[in-house]
Amino acid sequence: MMAMAGLNSVQEVIQVDLRGFGILTLHEIFDRWWKWRYSLLRVVPRNPVFCVYLCDWWCCQSQTCCGLAHSFDRIMNMLARDKIEEYNELGYIVLESFFSGHKLSQYAEMLDEIRRNWEVSKQRDEHYFVENYGDDNELLDVLHKVQGVCVVEPRVLQIVGDRDLLDIIEQFAGPNIDVFGTKFFPKLPRDGTSTKWHLDNFYDDKDRKHIVSCAIYYEDTDRENGCLHIIPRSHTDSSLVKHHVGPDGKGVWAPADEASVKDVVCSVGSVVIFSDQLIHGAYNNTSEDRCRCSTAWHYISGDRELESFGRSTYEDRFNVRDK
Repeated sequence: MMAMAGLNSVQEVIQVDLRGFGILTLHEIFDRWWKWRYSLLRVVPRNPVFCVYLCDWWCCQSQTCCGLAHSFDRIMNMLARDKIEEYNELGYIVLESFFSGHKLSQYAEMLDEIRRNWEVSKQRDEHYFVENYGDDNELLDVLHKVQGVCVVEPRVLQIVGDRDLLDIIEQFAGPNIDVFGTKFFPKLPRDGTSTKWHLDNFYDDKDRKHIVSCAIYYEDTDRENGCLHIIPRSHTDSSLVKHHVGPDGKGVWAPADEASVKDVVCSVGSVVIFSDQLIHGAYNNTSEDRCRCSTAWHYISGDRELESFGRSTYEDRFNVRDK
């Protein structure tokens, strides 16, 4: 039964996405390949039904399907290199709708359960932060973020350690992967504030190499409900950008060239991977009725030690892949 269910999902993917190959950009093809690489190329590459659907697209014969799949894999590996080059040049990449279906629903429900439980307990400690507009103007009934969300709710490690996601992170952090600094942002309508311009490495150990930041969005995200915005290529500055206390007295933020701002508008289930040297921030949620639920954390090679985020000393650091 599980095999048939997997086969049906593969057929659906092929019908919906592969037949539209002619109108997809190379980056869109890459995004879909990361998402379905196991089901498309490793689960049933010799299955005759798989071959029939590919024939509609590539006009291939069943006896050549396996070779074709390997050729497709080689093409996608070339696209993977292209995506890495994009990351190196711009400092970030976007994987549109990377999570979808049951998996996305499961992850979103898990996070919403954390929010609902907090609304009952109103807990205040080193993990739970309420909205704060400065000058002691706190909204005690509005959750701003959960710092160390994987400590508070270990089930979130299912998202952090998602196999397909780690396959991508491995290209940047290497085969042995740790995660640290896990955060959950409910960002509720009207009241959801955000971090201003900053570099993640300012809060780390200033050792900027090989740390990859990752944000996942569980809602459609745009400027109105508080999307990420970045300064492309700012990660190439070799100096550590000086941060200052914000005008509202809350937070320590970096200066930014507003003329170079890029809004990262993305659909539900999208993943944004970016260098922790990249200047970035996010808008407040000014919408009337839309949340902008997201998670964020940092991946690093498991072989790397950080003074403030050591494997044995920092509770919010976890090994998620060890090859």
